[in-house]
Amino acid sequence: MLFLMPELPKVETIIQQLKRSDILDHKVQSIEVFWPKSFVGQHQKLVNVAITSLERHGKYFLFGLSNGQTLAVHLGMSGCFRFEPTDHTRISITFINGIELYYSDPRKFGRFTLVDCSSEITKRLGPDALEISQEELQKCLQSNNRLKPLLLDQACIAGLGNIYVDEALWEAEIHPTCSAKQLSTKQVQALHAAIKKTLQDGIKHGLTNIEKDDALYGKPEKFRHLYRVYGRAGKPCPRCHAPLQRLLLVGRTTVICPNCQA
Repeated sequence: MLFLMPELPKVETIIQQLKRSDILDHKVQSIEVFWPKSFVGQHQKLVNVAITSLERHGKYFLFGLSNGQTLAVHLGMSGCFRFEPTDHTRISITFINGIELYYSDPRKFGRFTLVDCSSEITKRLGPDALEISQEELQKCLQSNNRLKPLLLDQACIAGLGNIYVDEALWEAEIHPTCSAKQLSTKQVQALHAAIKKTLQDGIKHGLTNIEKDDALYGKPEKFRHLYRVYGRAGKPCPRCHAPLQRLLLVGRTTVICPNCQA
């Protein structure tokens, strides 16, 4: 089964769709948790509480609640929200206006966590990848670590995963194994622009597919053509036509152009 990993564009796409729905400012009538590990805390505390805001930081959904708390949601490896149940529904939430929201998660790694303040989550994370400034990125890169593992570290920059790190590094023409600290100012500038561009392209594509599919997320196969290098090892580089190569870096499959990213 093919899963679209929940990197920042997927989370932002779902946030935008939820904002268009009718769940805001309506109290929760009932909540059922079918996989206990999916919810950290007492889920019944959500009953008679309304979702008043929908925000995102990195890969986290931050649902502001009428009781002052925050419901933080991480989709894990395969989670998604739907308005209809599936065979993999782990949590169902029914609102007082009749809207039903289902959390589906085939691989069961996603988590709902009820916290008193969103800062309990965000303080462990770096700047959001879509909002990070060039100066903040430069500060994150003051490390002798290899570049790709650093970009994957959510405490450094929040929201990037294997897909968009590979895409951004290809866009910026930077090799993933180079030392982060050794990047020139010009390379940092290129990487910053590449991160923003690839994420924005992913969000735009996701929203387009939502409108066509009337679902809360785009089907994974509809994103394949968007990727320039991810999942395309052995195929020609879109820029120079050299065969793309697959590397294994910190246990993660990595695809590069040996020519453009030399």
